[in-house]
Amino acid sequence: MNLVPKRLSKSTSGALWIFSERVLSSALNLLCIAAITRILGPAAYGHWAFTLSVIGVLLVAGDLGLEGLLIKKLVETPERSTRLLGTVFALKVIVYLPAIAAVLLFIWTSGSLSSEERSLFYIFMIPVILSPLTSSLLAWTNSVSAFHNAARMRMISNALGSITKIYAVFAGFGIVQVGWIHAGMFVLEAAGVLLAVRLLGGPMPWTWRPEAGSMRPLLAQSSYLFSATIFFTLYLGLGTIMMRFFHGPYEVGTYALVPQINQGLQFIPYALTLAVFPDLVNSFSSDKDRFYSTILFISKRLIFSSIFIILFLLIFSLFVFENIFGKKYYETVNIMILSLTSLPFLFLRQLTTKLYICINNGRELAIIEFIGLLLAVALNFIMVPLYGGSGAVIALSIVSAFTVILSFIFFDRGHFLRRLVGIGKSADNAE
Repeated sequence: MNLVPKRLSKSTSGALWIFSERVLSSALNLLCIAAITRILGPAAYGHWAFTLSVIGVLLVAGDLGLEGLLIKKLVETPERSTRLLGTVFALKVIVYLPAIAAVLLFIWTSGSLSSEERSLFYIFMIPVILSPLTSSLLAWTNSVSAFHNAARMRMISNALGSITKIYAVFAGFGIVQVGWIHAGMFVLEAAGVLLAVRLLGGPMPWTWRPEAGSMRPLLAQSSYLFSATIFFTLYLGLGTIMMRFFHGPYEVGTYALVPQINQGLQFIPYALTLAVFPDLVNSFSSDKDRFYSTILFISKRLIFSSIFIILFLLIFSLFVFENIFGKKYYETVNIMILSLTSLPFLFLRQLTTKLYICINNGRELAIIEFIGLLLAVALNFIMVPLYGGSGAVIALSIVSAFTVILSFIFFDRGHFLRRLVGIGKSADNAE
């Protein structure tokens, strides 16, 4: 069997670069989490995880669902790159300003936040402010398949930032000081990606020109994708938020390791799907057989990758986990094992989003994800107070399976899903 067809050789190379960058980032993040949990303790990590969960929703809200759409537009009309980048950058800034104000209002009015959580919220505004610039620059490098240029810069910033965070933890600094270093890492990342675009001869930010007339059409196309992403992000991080309000920082600290690890593993489906995204955009309008063959190829890789990761994490949870994180986290092992059931669907979800971008049908995806969010809220309200972290991961598994299967059904009325179930025979027919 030809595992790397010639038509995917370029995307496979890109996937390897993205994969390498994400592997390094996830490994370093895991080391940082291990240092924080063992040295600073579950309560400090609970403050960290809760703050990042809220900031993650804010970052997604400010993205407006424009990332995938911007890459698609840049691939289709590269001559309009300065206009597209300027318009998307301006839209993100316009949305981020009131979003930041809303979070600041929440910080000022909430009486349940600790002083550490308040300080971390203020510090993490720095990555939020930088996000419109960094995400736009990354969209351009991805649209021209220059994955290795941006990956190298991000590797450097992640390595320097993570090493400094680990040193700070062992040197006796608190969680707030570690937060300052974490924010500085994003400043370094933005500078590195900017340098990568400059070396490639790409459009620099001072050449970007927003088009007022293009804002409304872009928002109209991205609004449903934006809603879908918000709904997904909310139910993905809902467990951590529910644990914080139904229990406390300590319980959040023992639970939050699991979603942190699972979310960190998303670099695998992210790398595989992003690398073929330009090819999917081009083949959708010109070669439907190639389009479906590519989807089938990536789907198989996503499923096989998730199975491999499940086996690895099962062994890791049973024999290694407590040795790294300490005996305080013995309850986390059962939560981790339960959470493995959601991985195949979380991996495939990276593909379904890009498919709906290709077919310009974000409305159905938004409806599916909204139903998933309602289901997640109901399940978490029932299960988290009773079962804690175990209830939260069971709810996530049910919701992720429901939304992904429904997304494939409505994508093309189940045509591709039937081919995926008959995976071996369909692959032969496609080729």
